[in-house]
Amino acid sequence: MDDSVNGGGDAEASIAWLRTAEDECALDVEGFAPILPEVTKRMLDVVKTKYADQQQGLQAAFSILGDQWAKNNFPDVENDPSVLREPFMSQRDATIILSQVRQDLLSALGDVPGQENYKQSVDSIMRTCLIKQLQNQPIQDAATLRSNVRDSIGGSLAAVWSEYPEIEARDLKRLRGMPLPQPLRAHVYYKHLGGDEVRDRYRQLLTRTMQKRGGEGDVSAQKDAVLRVVSEVIAGNKAMHQLDVPLQQIVTILVKSSLVAQKHPRLERQVILLAPLCSVFRVSAQESEGASFATHVAMLLELQEQLPDLSTSHAMSLRVIKRLQSEQPHIFTVLKRPCLSYMERKSRKETLEIAVGAIVRIWLQTAFAGIFNIHSLLWAWDQMIVWGWDQLEGACFELLVIMEATWERATDWEECLTAALESPRTLTPHALRKLFAAEGGVAAAAGV
Repeated sequence: MDDSVNGGGDAEASIAWLRTAEDECALDVEGFAPILPEVTKRMLDVVKTKYADQQQGLQAAFSILGDQWAKNNFPDVENDPSVLREPFMSQRDATIILSQVRQDLLSALGDVPGQENYKQSVDSIMRTCLIKQLQNQPIQDAATLRSNVRDSIGGSLAAVWSEYPEIEARDLKRLRGMPLPQPLRAHVYYKHLGGDEVRDRYRQLLTRTMQKRGGEGDVSAQKDAVLRVVSEVIAGNKAMHQLDVPLQQIVTILVKSSLVAQKHPRLERQVILLAPLCSVFRVSAQESEGASFATHVAMLLELQEQLPDLSTSHAMSLRVIKRLQSEQPHIFTVLKRPCLSYMERKSRKETLEIAVGAIVRIWLQTAFAGIFNIHSLLWAWDQMIVWGWDQLEGACFELLVIMEATWERATDWEECLTAALESPRTLTPHALRKLFAAEGGVAAAAGV
């Protein structure tokens, strides 16, 4: 993952203690020596039993365990990592076999005698290194200190997750319903929105397109017009006011994404979707104008692909309204009255269910971006990006129910539509969790 994903230099500084801890753990001969013979024996047994006759599996083991381990235990076999690369093996297949070999090795090391003593030694080293870094930092207020510790630990865990998918799956189950720390959020979003494969595809498309157009000149010509739209959208949407993202960064990404997008959705919608992504995938000030922005372009376009299109949104909104008629008929009646009056006044011909569903489609088109405040939005996206966008439909239904008092206060349909845009911004954490907990997944968790 490149610096635009992991936070660049700031992220490196925040986990400097981890680098030190890794070095010290590697030198912890006294702690590791008692279990080393058994660890070596078990790893060798796994490799000889399962992969000795499989060239690619054997090379995957060498890649994981290192060149020296390969020389010590398989002196007659050449360590040739090119076997795991194209044209011999696709990136996808190489990732699969590396993951399988790693899992087999980990499974064999699950109950090594004496490993608890070594774990305690590692824990002690990690804590000591973290405390040393915090002591060397300038004096900070408590909130900043907590944030730094959370991000530092989050960055460390993201590094572990990158190497061990099985640990990531286990930890995500435990974290369900909680807001993810920034480094974990960037890691999770990046992975679930396509990761390296998607980013590299759009990077290549962007490079080819720019070459055909003769460089940056054509892009620069579009920026002023896009900047006006971005400024108007951000200024006119109160839910976006908490964002701390340079407008020029958003503009550059939008212009470049338009060069490679197969579809050209409404620009206002792209602004509302991209701004939160920019707060997740941070670009440092030093590289904001010169970077390729391939990650941001890829994440934006992939997010748009995952969200429901127009026809799907209509079908989803219709299901939500029919469910409302069945389970909450009083709320449907409250919404029906001003909607019928509006339809008569405007001579609208669609069915009542489709007309009332306009409220739901407001929420569906951006998955609550521009509707929830930024902190609530990213928490909601944490749930849906990891656990599936099918939660979006149920969350819309629950939001209709939670806003019952708001609908009852509205005097006409225009006021209902305005409330659908603005009222969810002030949802309490308890109400927000209810949107997803009602669908059977999110455990109550404080701190949204």
